[in-house]
Amino acid sequence: MQIVIIGCGKVGKTLVAQLVAENHNITVIDTDPEVVEDITELYDVLGIVGNGTSNQILQSADIEHTDVLIAVTDRDEVNLLCCVIAKQKSTCHTIARVRNPIYSAERHFLRHELQLSLTINPEQEAAREIARLLQFPNAVEIDSFAQDRIDMLRQIAENRSWMRYTDIEMRQKEQPKTYKTLCMLRDLGEEPSLLLGADKLQELEHLWKNIPEIAEEFGIVCMDRGEINCEEVIRNSPFLTSLHMTVIHVPPVYKDFSSTLVRDSLTQLYSLQQTLQYLLPPELKNLPADLLLRKTDQTQ
Repeated sequence: MQIVIIGCGKVGKTLVAQLVAENHNITVIDTDPEVVEDITELYDVLGIVGNGTSNQILQSADIEHTDVLIAVTDRDEVNLLCCVIAKQKSTCHTIARVRNPIYSAERHFLRHELQLSLTINPEQEAAREIARLLQFPNAVEIDSFAQDRIDMLRQIAENRSWMRYTDIEMRQKEQPKTYKTLCMLRDLGEEPSLLLGADKLQELEHLWKNIPEIAEEFGIVCMDRGEINCEEVIRNSPFLTSLHMTVIHVPPVYKDFSSTLVRDSLTQLYSLQQTLQYLLPPELKNLPADLLLRKTDQTQ
């Protein structure tokens, strides 16, 4: 893929190293000439000195033929503006580094209104991982919520004859690709399909692997999400039109809910609860999280 990375700080350099190793064509943009020179000497990438919000600079990076633009400067507003301008000049996917908690809290709104494919906050993810390590200091690797999610799915499936759960991915030494997981389920005698929300449709062509094979062998089921019109998105994309896809219309009350949103909310609640446990006296540590976070007229 043709990928443009704006901002060559620690995050940008890490991305370059990873993506170059995967044989992608990388163009880096930074306002510091020395930083650009250093990174082009280390890796086989095209370096451009300039501001990523400049239309002229983006044209120099061949933005019209770019598949993915990733803006990871140290300024949220610059990253968001880079993505907005890029979307005006091309059909590329855009990813913005967003550190401000205000923006992070509105990431779903930003993604929809600014047509962002993804927002990332490396610092927040690092903080969450540190919080987990403090809770389990002897753990080498932590798969947070994994078993809890399996237990939750088991309980849900018990009351739904059409639904089955599996922990097949958790039992693998490495996280398998989606296609491999579907193949393993088929080998077990199941008839799986790939289920996703409409907000993921535009990612299928460039950010997912083996999508044509998945569509042909298993089928893809897409559910309504937010205000996105599944049929219109599919109709306007030659790639999506060529795939075997089934569209499911869900009641309006469920359109703004997704597993990603639920997981993010659970993670934030879990991290807050664990932080509170360090501050509370012993007699309060075993209280449920909802009681700890509740605020009434008598108690705060």
